[in-house]
Amino acid sequence: MKKSDKVLILAGLIGPIYLFFFFLILGMFVPGYNPFVDYISELGAVDSPVRWIANIFGFIPMGAVMFLFGLGLYRVLEHKVSAKTGSLLLMVAGVLLSAVSAFPCDDACENTSVVGTMHEILSDAPLYLALIALFFFAAYCGKGVPFSLGWGIGFFVVGLLAGVFGYIYIHLDFFYGATFQRLSIWIPYFFMSVASWHIYRELQK
Repeated sequence: MKKSDKVLILAGLIGPIYLFFFFLILGMFVPGYNPFVDYISELGAVDSPVRWIANIFGFIPMGAVMFLFGLGLYRVLEHKVSAKTGSLLLMVAGVLLSAVSAFPCDDACENTSVVGTMHEILSDAPLYLALIALFFFAAYCGKGVPFSLGWGIGFFVVGLLAGVFGYIYIHLDFFYGATFQRLSIWIPYFFMSVASWHIYRELQK
């Protein structure tokens, strides 16, 4: 595995850990912010006192990590349609997620403006694309290095869980919707970290 490929794959290991603690700590500096009921996007909203920090050091890297990991997967996985499609979907999702930083949500994320509407589109679309990518990777597992059939089950289960939590967060007006938003994001992100380390070790052999 080339050195550049190692960097791309390890982005999937380091990125989610950094981002989890970044948003967790940043929320502590916003008076009254509750991660169980307040959405991640509210940290970058136009009325947020930490909007520039959230957008520049949070949402942009969040998308960049997904893009870089997807690019790494595209380069190191075998030439199977399922693997390449899943990798490309992750890359597109990453670009859209980084673009969220240029379209902050309205006050308290009660989106009525054009910019706020664009924020909703750009923040929801990556979730759908990443979920579809998980199922493509599940289909790839067992057909080549480094993923066995057992990993396929893992991708499928994670995709299913993230899909259910994402549906609750996006489509149901639920008081703890922000909790389900985080579950729909961080479960796949931490699975990305585990998969990244596994790929790195397997391709080092």
